[in-house]
Amino acid sequence: MGAAGRLNTRSTVIDGEVVVVTPQGDTDFAALESYVSSKRPDRALHVVTFYAFDVLHLDGFDLRDVALIDRKRVLAELLSELDPHSPIKFSEHLDASGPDVYRNACELELEGIVSKRKDGRYRSGRNDAWIKLTCRHRDTFLVAGLAFVRQALSRAIIPGHSAKWIVFWTTGFGKDTLDFAKRYLHVGIPALSRSGYR
Repeated sequence: MGAAGRLNTRSTVIDGEVVVVTPQGDTDFAALESYVSSKRPDRALHVVTFYAFDVLHLDGFDLRDVALIDRKRVLAELLSELDPHSPIKFSEHLDASGPDVYRNACELELEGIVSKRKDGRYRSGRNDAWIKLTCRHRDTFLVAGLAFVRQALSRAIIPGHSAKWIVFWTTGFGKDTLDFAKRYLHVGIPALSRSGYR
């Protein structure tokens, strides 16, 4: 990313997330998938942004044992000189009640929140310094088709509004659910198990 070259640092390791931002200011995971998988992505259609929320190393200094709130101060200073239109953005945080923020996020129909200890040290993987809470928006849908890649369930296709198709990736399903679906399809409706989705 060209913008990273404009950071005032010799070397750094930044933790963050790449998203596609909609004109309404929301993030769109399906648009990100489309951008990543396209051989010729439309950069005018997809506003790709890297939201930086942590810094682990900076110019030879290991910051992982520094408190999160202090790492974020370092990160904010590092990113402060970037152009406002830079694709690298500082991910702001809320110093507020977790349950209140979570409730408001769900009311706004956001994906969820990540809560972190202000004094937490950086540790890879799941640990007690942070927790991710998702807003579970549930509904019932008719499954119009399933796609398999190399004998593994890849995605479920459901009809959407205005005769458009919605594709659900199966990364959220556990192994037992996927094994059940594959066994059921193989025995009950084998034709679908051979179908693909392009």
